Amino acid sequence: MTPFEIVPSIASVLDRYDGFLVDQWGVMHNGIESMEHANECVDLLAKANKKMVIVSNSPGDEHGTLKALHKMGFDPQHFVGGAVTSGMLATEYIRETYPKSRALVFGWLNPAAPSVEPFLERCGDLELVDWNKLREEEMEKPFADVLILQGNEAILGPMVDGERSSTSMGDFVFSGKMSDVIDPVLKKCAQQKIPLLCVDPDFICVNPDGSQLYMPGTVARRYEELGGSCVYFGKPHSACFQEGVQRLMKEGVSDTSRIAMIGDSLHHDVKGANSIGLDSILVLGGVHRKDLGHDFGSMASRGDLQALFKNVAQTPTIVAPLLKI
Repeated sequence: MTPFEIVPSIASVLDRYDGFLVDQWGVMHNGIESMEHANECVDLLAKANKKMVIVSNSPGDEHGTLKALHKMGFDPQHFVGGAVTSGMLATEYIRETYPKSRALVFGWLNPAAPSVEPFLERCGDLELVDWNKLREEEMEKPFADVLILQGNEAILGPMVDGERSSTSMGDFVFSGKMSDVIDPVLKKCAQQKIPLLCVDPDFICVNPDGSQLYMPGTVARRYEELGGSCVYFGKPHSACFQEGVQRLMKEGVSDTSRIAMIGDSLHHDVKGANSIGLDSILVLGGVHRKDLGHDFGSMASRGDLQALFKNVAQTPTIVAPLLKI
């Protein structure tokens, strides 16, 4: 197995790096409030003249991402390279590749999630397919040009009397269950070879109480199992990492060996960093808490870490309990 180092805090390795790509959920915050020590750590990194860029699997744009972090007590100016989001990369691609297209859209409706309407506006001129009104005979031929996975709470439809029509996707986000609503839609789309664009490749995220939410990446993985084709945006795919590195280099970080990705996911943060030869720092307050079965803020045993890394087939450079100094 590739060797890895266990450290008590980010301070232990501060002198090794000039720039950091930083994940949000599970590293800086839990979706509601900042993680313990994270604000202080980001402040001290900035004071130490470390350059930082947010790299996030979020359907939101750069402005909205930094604004949300400000509300959680983070200073957006500390992130001199701004934010690279999967949503930003996806909407650019959609505008260029699918102008004036028919789209079936899975989206978020929760007010706490990145808003659907700004996302759709950034996509350009899309005609949303109304799944509820599709007749069976219409499903025997391609009924959409593209399936867009912005979220996984509802199948979005056209505007009706100023309100966005929608069809609930059931309790998938909490249970991971797809059989009732999601699978029938995916099967029809796969039969018609409609390409899926996954705006958020994350499989799960972790609530403040330690419970899990199932994310769009889980739906995209199911679509591939059914024979559908997917295009992914965000981590672990190289485009967002390369964009983040380019932004750090514009801020004066000249050596990629002095850049590290700080994240909580082996599947997305560590895998993506490994794929382009970047160091990675895995923090244990996020998606692997349940896998490791350790208390929040504590360090898992080396044996448990080795077993997890072997199972996922990804090993970080460094492991720390949290984003803390």
